[in-house]
Amino acid sequence: MRLDKAALERIHQADADALEASARDALPVTWLKTSEGDYQILSLYGDTLWRYPQSRFSAGTKDCTRNLDFSTVAPSFRASLKTLLRRYDLSETPAGNTLVGFFHGARLFLNYLAEMRVTRLAGVNAMHCANYVDHCRRLRSKTGKPLAPGGLAKRFAAVEKLYRLASRTADAFAKPWPDASAKCLAGATVRGPWKSKTLIIPDVIWADLVQAASSRLDEADALLDIRVELDDLRERCRRDGWSRRTEDNRAICLVNQRGYRRLRDFESRYLELRSAAMVVILSLSGIRVHELCYLSNDAWYVTDDDGEMTYWMRSRSDKTGEGDTEWMIPERVTKALDVAQRFAAPLQAQLEANRRDLLVGDPRSVQAYALSEHRERLFLVRTTPGDGIAAMAAGTVTKHLNRFAAAHGIDWRFTPHQFRRTFARYVARSGLGDLRYLRTHFKHWGLDMTTLYAENERQDAELYDEIMAAVRHEHVEVITHWLDEDVLITGGCAGSIRAFRTSNEQLRTYQDRREMALRIADTVFIRATGAAWCTADDGGCGGRGAIEATRCGDCANSVIDDKNLRRWMGIYQQ
Repeated sequence: MRLDKAALERIHQADADALEASARDALPVTWLKTSEGDYQILSLYGDTLWRYPQSRFSAGTKDCTRNLDFSTVAPSFRASLKTLLRRYDLSETPAGNTLVGFFHGARLFLNYLAEMRVTRLAGVNAMHCANYVDHCRRLRSKTGKPLAPGGLAKRFAAVEKLYRLASRTADAFAKPWPDASAKCLAGATVRGPWKSKTLIIPDVIWADLVQAASSRLDEADALLDIRVELDDLRERCRRDGWSRRTEDNRAICLVNQRGYRRLRDFESRYLELRSAAMVVILSLSGIRVHELCYLSNDAWYVTDDDGEMTYWMRSRSDKTGEGDTEWMIPERVTKALDVAQRFAAPLQAQLEANRRDLLVGDPRSVQAYALSEHRERLFLVRTTPGDGIAAMAAGTVTKHLNRFAAAHGIDWRFTPHQFRRTFARYVARSGLGDLRYLRTHFKHWGLDMTTLYAENERQDAELYDEIMAAVRHEHVEVITHWLDEDVLITGGCAGSIRAFRTSNEQLRTYQDRREMALRIADTVFIRATGAAWCTADDGGCGGRGAIEATRCGDCANSVIDDKNLRRWMGIYQQ
């Protein structure tokens, strides 16, 4: 059944509580907007399973997580939860993940109430809620540890939202905790400086991973050409009626001629192309995993400003509601995007064929409309059984990244967001003059951030915030290191730093060295020369110390610490 815009407006205005049971159960609650501009119904109020369209969720969300299964809710509370969920959805239109998260949090609370023999929301009081808090605090994870504060906060926040939605209805109940909040009860309130739980990938591991991925991309053209030859060979064999065994033998002969001993050797190397492309894109652009999953054909372009080539990548971001977003990328990422597009081409063709088959069987097929959103996505996967093709989920991205790392002997558990934090850190180091990788690319990031952002207003603004936070962190870490009395330093500024860090009067003013570094960081300019840290805020020698390291030895603006030791040992040996 389809709806037009006028019918949808009437559904929005309908009061489910005022309808008879049969009319209420027939009320549409979720729908999918079609390419024709009307709406295809996905779920009715009376359904046990409410299905939500992919458009409500970020790319990379698994299909199974987009469903709300009311059979998992205590029977006595199902009707109330349906009413409140519909009220929440129509009044606030939350993002899909937010809506699903509320459903699961509310479900846990309602099922707890049912176990306590409470049968209606209106009968809930503050004591029930206090007991629920105590119950959750006593729960243990699979590893035997208490639930994390963040997880507890989500559970308690769902109770608060349930209370708010139920107010002024027949399900209204007493305020859960009058003198507290979900975060406070969970112990998730901020104490001291906030620290991200996402690990930064160590230098050596990040370098090994990016180099392995880049090396695989260098083989991409040859591997993709062999793939085309193999597909053509198999198609001819099937057309001519050859057996599967003969087909496989011919395929083995082909890969033998191309330098591979077994068909499996070629296939594993070929499948690594997709993972290698993901590694390079995530490592050298700073995008999030759902933005990676949104990438589609023709994802990059280049601008030329008087011979200064700047490369841009376009995708979509749901994190801050920005929608279509762009990122500045190094040229190497364009290679990864081109490889990903060639790799995806046969999968895209299969997906389009599947979509058309569905429309032949049912011109109004909901599944066909869902597939149409993924027709040009770069990261697709085959589903089993059969020839199904689906957009890659975030969990699958993580699995492929770690499988690629393990195949190359890299011992690290990767998550996609680690790449964003690591990218921000390396840009920050670039800003301090300490260029580790991507020297050509990072010279762009060395510009004033406001000026850089003005070049393209569709850029990911939040990435700039993360970069500036990383710049600040790196700056403070360097100064904190200098203030440690056990750290040996030399150079023109070393004497004043040693005098400062041993001054009891100064230390009494601050809680610890890091707090001191935080306070004075804004007044100290530093940049790396490779052999020393330069504190000159007026240009100094104009950066000659990066080329002639010995200039820094007796320069009045230099600080040389143990991080520069290897460089000076090399100079001494020469």
